[in-house]
Amino acid sequence: MTGIDLIAVAPWVFFGVVLSAVCIRLLRSRRAEPRHGPADQVPVGHRDPQDTQCPEKNSSTRRR
Repeated sequence: MTGIDLIAVAPWVFFGVVLSAVCIRLLRSRRAEPRHGPADQVPVGHRDPQDTQCPEKNSSTRRR
């Protein structure tokens, strides 16, 4: 390889190194996030009865 070839290849090598560093960093950050599995999700119809409130207090047209 001549000096001219190295000048043409060097930016692509630099680009590849930077691109792979960004990809590795993104993959590591996604693995570090806590993932919520199906056990963490509560179905809509299966709420805790203590969390439900009186419908009269929740309605916007409450009698006074």
